[in-house]
Amino acid sequence: MTITWNEYQQQALTTAIYPLDRSLDYTAFGLLSELGELVGAREIERRNPTEGKPLVIGELGDNFWYTAALSDAIEKPLNEVYHFTTTKRPQTAEQSMDALIFLGGLIAGHLKKAIRDDAGHLTPERRKLIVGCLSRYMHHLEFISSDYSSVPGVLNDNLNKLNSRKQRGVLGGAGDNR
Repeated sequence: MTITWNEYQQQALTTAIYPLDRSLDYTAFGLLSELGELVGAREIERRNPTEGKPLVIGELGDNFWYTAALSDAIEKPLNEVYHFTTTKRPQTAEQSMDALIFLGGLIAGHLKKAIRDDAGHLTPERRKLIVGCLSRYMHHLEFISSDYSSVPGVLNDNLNKLNSRKQRGVLGGAGDNR
């Protein structure tokens, strides 16, 4: 990998524009939102591979960005999260997509329980559960990315897109045509 996970996390966070006191819920909602966009991009790709492939690559990058941001929100370096666990490569990208949806739900459930049971604070046990889910989430993003590009390619494309938006002052807002 030409860029380390921690380097990616540090560079990605230079484009973050959300209230730090809401970083945990903001990044979790963002991750789930981007997961939905990834599922949508894959559906577009099924109908039109030429149009869909760059959309999928972009959404993979956005998912990595939110993984980096959520890792930061739970005070974990991305390299530590990635290496927390290993995941056996699934037979198909669809199995990885299913795993991402499952893991996104688990992450949301752990955060929901932290809000309900622990006044919004992460206990060490719950933090460890989230790290495990994020680790597996990253591995599945990596598996899917390898079907489209290299992981460093996806990460660098994502950073280039976000840095361009940052330079043009259009990080906020919506849509890919900013």
